[in-house]
Amino acid sequence: MRTIIFSVLGALGTGLAAAQTLQPVYTVPGELNMLVKHGHIQGATCSEKAIYVSHAGGIAKIDWKTGHVLKTCDARPHLGDIAYADGRIYGAYGLWDVKPGESPLMVGVWDEELNPVTEKRLSYPGARGLDGAVVIGGTLYVGVDHYGTKRWDHPPHRDCTVIAISTTTLDVLGTHDVTFDYPIYYGVQTLGTDGTHILFGNYGATREHGNPKRLSFSRVTPDFKLRDSRAFHASEGFGLVPKAIAGGNEPVFFNVNALGGNMQGWRKDPVGNPPRIRFDFHAYDRTTGEMRNLTSRR
Repeated sequence: MRTIIFSVLGALGTGLAAAQTLQPVYTVPGELNMLVKHGHIQGATCSEKAIYVSHAGGIAKIDWKTGHVLKTCDARPHLGDIAYADGRIYGAYGLWDVKPGESPLMVGVWDEELNPVTEKRLSYPGARGLDGAVVIGGTLYVGVDHYGTKRWDHPPHRDCTVIAISTTTLDVLGTHDVTFDYPIYYGVQTLGTDGTHILFGNYGATREHGNPKRLSFSRVTPDFKLRDSRAFHASEGFGLVPKAIAGGNEPVFFNVNALGGNMQGWRKDPVGNPPRIRFDFHAYDRTTGEMRNLTSRR
């Protein structure tokens, strides 16, 4: 089995012709074994130096060129999505180990080497957790889950709430509501940006719950109005590839795809089926929002 792979820097640096395909980046078998316990990737972000992925109990820093895990850190469960900006990693939590009366909402901050910098508890009426994280300018945006009453409740709904937070003080700057044109489960799962819009990766509801096109990805304007939606897998993390790596003028996003059955497959046979993920690449049209898959298939 071919395990590695490929220099993203070398392949993307030539600019992106319309017919060009890119080799996916695969993580190396055995290096994400913490996922046997923690289940699946919760979110992803990147810098020019590395890709960062989060799971319920921590973060892994992964090399762009080889797919090797460079470093990991532990985090209190449940850590959700993460975002990168100016040498800092920001994480959105829905804490499990809270005492009666304590808020389960927390934001954590790490440096590029995954050393903890600071953390802060937040509050929101009826909320069970935060998930989805993106930094735009000096503001961190996180989604809040306040749907259902128990951990695994997920009644379908079309609205969500986003909290705006200062990246310097972690003070709450305000809240914003968004209404989608399709039903979702839980709250927001992952967030990103194309530099203008906030991009939402949701757990889109099934056809049986009123989502026949299986929509799950939306662009939202700076004033938090829905612009458009599509079927694009981003619920385990995605991010804009830095121009220093992508080259050219065409924006390129990556998204995270589990290999080997994700939670169920990895847990059934972690030796024969070790946790692995694949990063695929998509050219992005800023006008239409279309994601055009650039990833070659083996």
